[in-house]
Amino acid sequence: MFQPISQFLKQNIPPLRSGWNHFVVAVYKYFVPTGLSARLWRILGSLLTASFLFFAIFDSHYAAHADNQTARNDGVVDEKSALIDSALYIRAEFFGAQALVPYPTAEARDRLAALQAKYPNDPQIDLKLSEFDEKLGRETDASVEMRAFVEHELEKLKALETSVSFFDRRAQFTDEADALERLLQVAPPGRRVEIFGRLINLAQTHSLQKYLAPAFYQQTLAQNSSAFEIIEQYLQKLIEERNYPEALKVVRQYREQFPDHLEFLIEKEATILDETGQEREAEAAYTKAFDPFWPAELSDSFYEFLREHDRFRAYGRELREAFRRNPADFQTAVKLLHYSKHANRDAREVFVQLERVRAARKVVWNQDELITITRLLIADGYVDAASRFLYTLYLNGEVKPGSALRAKVLYQLFELLSDASDERLSLTRGDLRFYQDIATRQ
Repeated sequence: MFQPISQFLKQNIPPLRSGWNHFVVAVYKYFVPTGLSARLWRILGSLLTASFLFFAIFDSHYAAHADNQTARNDGVVDEKSALIDSALYIRAEFFGAQALVPYPTAEARDRLAALQAKYPNDPQIDLKLSEFDEKLGRETDASVEMRAFVEHELEKLKALETSVSFFDRRAQFTDEADALERLLQVAPPGRRVEIFGRLINLAQTHSLQKYLAPAFYQQTLAQNSSAFEIIEQYLQKLIEERNYPEALKVVRQYREQFPDHLEFLIEKEATILDETGQEREAEAAYTKAFDPFWPAELSDSFYEFLREHDRFRAYGRELREAFRRNPADFQTAVKLLHYSKHANRDAREVFVQLERVRAARKVVWNQDELITITRLLIADGYVDAASRFLYTLYLNGEVKPGSALRAKVLYQLFELLSDASDERLSLTRGDLRFYQDIATRQ
């Protein structure tokens, strides 16, 4: 079977060109040194010119063939667009100029449906047919064509948003919710919370129980475990429904996963326990998660809870008794300091007693304790004592260059010096090697 000439040339022209080039070089190297007659030079020149023309002609043929193939592909698209336009519009002359006039809706719909036989899976035709049938009141046909558009359209986000608007106009809320659910699955993470909110609002407005059931929330959380806003909405729904056991389960399940929202989850747990009459457990939810650097809102919520349940004074008395029994207990001392500040009491003696007893008992301060007590001292204005604790960190060799702790210490020093303004501090007395080291390394 003969090979097509175009295929033969495509496969063989490159090696022929390469071989001919090598031949020309060889002839040049051999004959030029020996000398040639004028006639032989003319023959050789004619051969070179003929070879150049041969390869130039076929190179241009290949380029033209490639351009024709691209034009042919574009022509398919242009042909389809032209056929769609001819199905929708008729050319008419107005005042000597050509204009496109749309066919009546029913006629345009039938002409486009006939064209669909040639392009059965074209989303543009599906969408236009759906629009026509919607105008003509053919609701079933319009819905079928809209679903076909979603299936055939490659840009799913665009297609699903279009279908959501379509079903919303038609008051087909179940279908609209189904489209939103699909949209939730394919949308980028940054949009999912917003889409989820739209879906839940729709479900609540039209009592679509499938999307209000705990199973749907759990499924959505499993697929979007980093979207804390969905957890907030779910918790709110559970609390409104008084499904407190499930709400507690959600709070405790996601506490470790969302440390940036820990304060919100602590307050929710305490609120739920309080609503169910478990006052002691609610107080324990606060105290077990206690942090002396809570935001002011959470601290106020805790002490307000204690006041509302006549526990504020009793809680302070319990802390003082515990500290009296063991004045070296760091955690008790910190809680007492925090409480005293909210009770508007001077807690200076707690610092003094804690440091004195620990020194007498030779209790070693760990890194976290030193950082915590320093921050508390600075916050309460005890800058001299704060500087001693910072220096202790340095002496213990725990503020090595490049460490996270060193960064914290430097920040604490900045706060201390900024707050002191022109006041002379103990930072300027005694061993200054720590500060010399900071100045040279930072």
